[in-house]
Amino acid sequence: MKGMILLANGFEDMEMITALDLLRRANIEVYTFSIYNDKRILSQSRVYYESDELLKNADFSEYDFLIIPGGKAVFSELNNQEIEAVVETFNKDKKLIASICAAPTILGKMGLLKNKNFTCFPSLENEVIEGIYQKQSTVELVDNYITSRSAGTAIDFALKIIEVLKGKEEALRIQNVIYYNVEVK
Repeated sequence: MKGMILLANGFEDMEMITALDLLRRANIEVYTFSIYNDKRILSQSRVYYESDELLKNADFSEYDFLIIPGGKAVFSELNNQEIEAVVETFNKDKKLIASICAAPTILGKMGLLKNKNFTCFPSLENEVIEGIYQKQSTVELVDNYITSRSAGTAIDFALKIIEVLKGKEEALRIQNVIYYNVEVK
């Protein structure tokens, strides 16, 4: 099991770091990919990160899932045909595509969430073509898509990815490891 996280200047730190951290705790191979010719990426909160790889060098056949964090990057850097082509490559093989915050709008504009339950950052739901917005939901799983609301739901998002990839037991193990919603006695 091997996955990739797309990074562009302006991505939401918490959404990327939480997914990366929790998936690696679950022993899931996951790598960050810069969409640029440079591995150095500036996050939305103005922290520089160095990606593991460059997107232009990726062999998508080696990867089983795709994660797209939200943030300002969705509107400026990720809103293009190159990123849609990456999404379509994963989608044609029904590989897992997980998006959070503003990122579900990428799938929504492509029509991939048509007649499907989804969630995203509140106020962006109209960017999703004919999807069924779940206002109160933190995470939605339908077909090969996971969508999540915002940075505040990043842990739920990551745990859902783990559940899909490795099962509910492993997701619960990670939840307990980080003491998330666990009663401490």
